[in-house]
Amino acid sequence: MREELEKLGAKIKKIKIKKIPTTFLSIIHKNFDEVTISRCIAFLLNPEYTTLKIIEQLLSITQCEKDETDFLQLVNDYTTEFESIDIEDAVSSRSRLDIIIRFSTFWIVIENKINSYENNDQSLKYEEDIKKKTNLPIKYICLKPKYNKCVMRNEKFCNVFYNQVVDILKTITKY
Repeated sequence: MREELEKLGAKIKKIKIKKIPTTFLSIIHKNFDEVTISRCIAFLLNPEYTTLKIIEQLLSITQCEKDETDFLQLVNDYTTEFESIDIEDAVSSRSRLDIIIRFSTFWIVIENKINSYENNDQSLKYEEDIKKKTNLPIKYICLKPKYNKCVMRNEKFCNVFYNQVVDILKTITKY
């Protein structure tokens, strides 16, 4: 009996346990795909589908000294209206924005960096190209996981980590 148990134990040790994907995106093999994740983030940030409270909370955690405008006050102003949200928006031949949220009184630009870094001073080019499209104030956000050490050249970009967005969603939604 003991011998059989030892043989069984040896067989069990040889069995490889397959790691089960932990997220929907890992199941569909898109867990590091910036466009797919930008689509999901854009859906969550769209007040037509969810709630404006998510954007309010995002603006509250991204207040920084470089801001010339109080975006939190603007989003709560009764004259401010949501206009649109787009992903992969080509504002020029050299600038394609991951996520852009347009309100009647300001815009939010989100650069989504997962396993990538800034290329060719893109954040500086973004600002230059966007200013040709609008005179409205613009909030710049760099969204990334904590392990990404990317630093945007344009100091107007405020860093937001994915875990902060998750925390916002936890406070706003009820399970």
